[in-house]
Amino acid sequence: MCKKIPWRVWIIVMIFWGSFVNYMFRSHYQISLLAMMEPRKNETVRDFGPRFNWSYDWEQQSISALFYGLTIISLPASLFVRWFGPWHVLFWSTIIMAITSDIIVPIANHVGPEGVFTMRFIVGIMAGLQHPGMHKLVNNWSPRRRKGRFMSCYMGNAFGSILTIPVTSLIIEELGWSWSFYYLTIVAVLFCAAFFLLVADEPSNHRWIRQEDLEITDTPQEETMNTSSEKVNEKGLIRI
Repeated sequence: MCKKIPWRVWIIVMIFWGSFVNYMFRSHYQISLLAMMEPRKNETVRDFGPRFNWSYDWEQQSISALFYGLTIISLPASLFVRWFGPWHVLFWSTIIMAITSDIIVPIANHVGPEGVFTMRFIVGIMAGLQHPGMHKLVNNWSPRRRKGRFMSCYMGNAFGSILTIPVTSLIIEELGWSWSFYYLTIVAVLFCAAFFLLVADEPSNHRWIRQEDLEITDTPQEETMNTSSEKVNEKGLIRI
């Protein structure tokens, strides 16, 4: 059965999963932070792990850190995809997101909000690199007349946002807030393992692609776009 599934379908699945993971890292922190902070009023709260007495400003800044990173990387992100290819950008950015998110736990305990801010800022930069990489994979793998179907893979964004919040809350209640960071690493590692095996920058570079799949997906955008004959003015990207 698996042999009959076109490889472009596996690419759709992996882009869906990748966008799902991307929004998991974006969405979970606000829920985790509630369990990390000391209550503002004389409230009785459950023990979900160590609690910190950060200022309100630092709480909000640690939430905003990811969006600072997203904003800064949004313009040059496509250049990284052009220089290194979508496979390397997506694979290594997910690895770095997993590592930096994972070490937030000891940093919160021993460094404080400044360290957490820095880690979330890095997560934001890595998350911002991923969507141009996904767009490039869609362009490389989608047959011209089926691009609309390929775009459905971005629904992982919505599912990631919807499911992460209740799952994170459940994990915090059962295991403590530190595991709300650890479980992201587990999901990201599983994604990277599958991505390593199943994805390539282009159909022609895929190790296991079948000839019939290659005939459908190879150079799918030739009729509408030719990037090899045009040199992109990278400095022009920053002009207003």
